Amino acid sequence: MYINNNSAYSDYDTHSFGIDKIHLHTTDYEVLNTLQLEIVPNKKRQGQKAIENTLLFTSNNERVWGSKAFHNSRDNRIQLSLNRYGAFVVFNPSKFNDNKLVSDSSKLNDIGLSVEDYLASMGLRMDIGKSSLSRVDLAKDRRMNKLVRDYNNTFETLSMKRATKQKFYPTGFMIGNNQRMNVAYDREKLSNKTDSRIMRLEHQSKTSKEVSRVFGVKTLQGFNSLSEGDIKAIYNVKVLDNLINVNNDIIPIDTPITNVASLLTELKDSDRFFMQKAMLICGGATGIVESSGGIDNLRSILKNIGLSRQAASKQIQQIQSYIKAAPSFLKHSVKDDLEEIRTKFTA
Repeated sequence: MYINNNSAYSDYDTHSFGIDKIHLHTTDYEVLNTLQLEIVPNKKRQGQKAIENTLLFTSNNERVWGSKAFHNSRDNRIQLSLNRYGAFVVFNPSKFNDNKLVSDSSKLNDIGLSVEDYLASMGLRMDIGKSSLSRVDLAKDRRMNKLVRDYNNTFETLSMKRATKQKFYPTGFMIGNNQRMNVAYDREKLSNKTDSRIMRLEHQSKTSKEVSRVFGVKTLQGFNSLSEGDIKAIYNVKVLDNLINVNNDIIPIDTPITNVASLLTELKDSDRFFMQKAMLICGGATGIVESSGGIDNLRSILKNIGLSRQAASKQIQQIQSYIKAAPSFLKHSVKDDLEEIRTKFTA
C-alpha cells in the first residue's frame, strides 16, 4: 500500500489546514533484515580504554551492535532511526498528498498504513497505529494582504509565555521552547524563491508529554479518532493563547518622545514582556526608535527607568536585530496586522 506520488508542489489551496509533520516512537518492533539499514558503530569516548558496544536489536537471532541505525526513503518522505531507546519514525503526511496538508482522519490513517507497509518492505515490522506520538506539527496557510516579509515589524511585537527561543528571519520568525514552538514563514518562497503573500503559521507540539496534554491522546491511532473540527479547534486555541496573546485594549498610537519614558515605566512595572508591548504601541522596532528620537535616546531612556547598562544594551541589541531582519523601515499599523493574523488563523 506504499503510496508513491512525486507530484511537484505547485498550486495549492491557500486556505488549507492540516498536519505538517508527525514523529512516532515505539519499543515494540522487529527487525527482519538489516540490508537497508545504515549501522553506525560505537566510538571510543574520551577517557575510555576500549570501545563499549551498544546492543541495538536482535535480527534473525543475531545481535546487532552500534550507536544507532537509520534509513531514509529515496523520496525522503520517511525517516527511520533506531537506537537503544527504540524505533523512531518521522513522516510528513502532505508529501503523500500532492504536497497538500492533510486533516482528514481516514486519509491520515491510510498514510500511516502506507508508512507501515514501506517499513515492512525494507525489513522492519511495527504497528504504526499503536506507536507513541512524540511530535505533531499543525499548520495553516493563508493568503495575506501584503507580502509575508512585510509583517516582520508585527512579528517583533509577539511574545509567548515561557518562551526560551526566539529567532527572526527575512521572511518569518519562530518563538517557543523545548515543549512547543510557533513558526511563521513565506510558504511559497520555499519552492520558487520568490516573495509571496502566502503565510504558513505552524504550532508544533514537540514532546510526547505536550502532545498528550494538547490533544488528549498518546498514539497515532488515538490521534486518528479526532475529527477535523477537533484538530482545527485545538490549533485555533493554541495559536491564540500561545502567540497572539497581547492585550486587546492596547491601541497603537504615534507616541511623542516625551511619553516614551512614562510608557516604558508603566509597562515595565506590570508586564515582563514590556518591550514587546511598547513596540506594539509604537509600531514595531522602528517605531519605538523613531518615537524615542533615535537609538541613543532609547538607550538613555532604558537606563533612566532603572535598567542596568547590561540589560539596556541587551534590549537595544535585540531591537537592532529586529530592524536588521526587516526589509522595510516603514512604520505601519501593527494592530491591523495582528487583527488580520488573528482573523485568518484563529477563525
